[in-house]
Amino acid sequence: MQEKNNKLNKLNNEIYLDNAATTKVDKIVADEVYKTMTDFFGNPSSRYSKGIEAYNIISGAKKSVSKILNCNHENILFTSGGTESNNLAILGSLNLRVKNKNIITSTVEHPSVSENIKKLESLGFEINYVAPNKYGEIDPNDILKKINNNTVLVSVMHVNNETGNIYNIKEISKAIRHKNKNIIFHCDGVQAFGKLEVDLEDLDVDLYTFSGHKIHAPKGVGGLYFKKNIKLRPLIIGGHQENNLRAGTENVPGIAGLKKACDLLNINKNLEYINNLYKLLVTEISKLNNIHINSIGNISPFVFNFSILGQKSEVILNKLQEKNIFISNGSACSKGSKSKALAGMGILDKYIDSSIRVSLSKYNTTQDILEFINNIKLI
Repeated sequence: MQEKNNKLNKLNNEIYLDNAATTKVDKIVADEVYKTMTDFFGNPSSRYSKGIEAYNIISGAKKSVSKILNCNHENILFTSGGTESNNLAILGSLNLRVKNKNIITSTVEHPSVSENIKKLESLGFEINYVAPNKYGEIDPNDILKKINNNTVLVSVMHVNNETGNIYNIKEISKAIRHKNKNIIFHCDGVQAFGKLEVDLEDLDVDLYTFSGHKIHAPKGVGGLYFKKNIKLRPLIIGGHQENNLRAGTENVPGIAGLKKACDLLNINKNLEYINNLYKLLVTEISKLNNIHINSIGNISPFVFNFSILGQKSEVILNKLQEKNIFISNGSACSKGSKSKALAGMGILDKYIDSSIRVSLSKYNTTQDILEFINNIKLI
């Protein structure tokens, strides 16, 4: 039924396979955003009825998000998206005046994490990097080896945005807690939120980032889960919104859209559907010559990365775009530059130069995959 509905909804014969960059907003979500903009336009900080209506939308959205993440809704705050949330989690959780402290992170993080880590290094923090092993995994023991008495923060993403690797956050958390319970553990969960089953009670992270536009909600809305014992210092100063942690009038229509997107989610059903598309994609790609698969290990079916030897990524992207097929060669935030994530995995330059990322959503069909494969064969 989902496949049939998708075929009916296709416009201009476009095949969009870059859903890790952003997803199409669900029409029901868009209607909710419009309704909120026109009917519930009050300022949520206002004390009269229009303000209370808007405030209640925000409160309801936190409860919807908390159901997806299995956490207390009081531990959710809304931001403009994943980048702001990662900035707040990293810069807001540390005492930047204390030098010679140690931070551990992976070599494959999103730029909104890795660039913050670089900033902290310039301020005097010691940075230790952990690379994925040959199986594409981040070994908790490798992190343990880097922890010392000065370690204050560990930041490891949940799902890699370029390769789809799912990292074992639960085991990493266990290792950190065993060594030092005072270390803050931050996880960028943007590519896992709403796609995979996420249980923050079980994962035992201190900070977890999520974003709306990866799950068919609008751009410009996301958030951060934080444990109550984590003292966050706001990066945006002004009013008392979001319990004094994020000043500025809340994006109520965007938050309403995120709530609706969360309420519409059927993670297990969607995961089964995407799994079938992913299996078809991997099976057909694996039959071709001059192919190197970069997504190895435990992979989210929403993301697949491979290389076509002898072809530059940009050439492949342009040829496919001529056919109204849209993919990418990595993180949208990298603006087409060489993938630091693939380099961080130890993948050779010849594979990085020809790498492409295919990322799926509920709107993709079997026909999309077959059409994409046919065009790859032509290339």
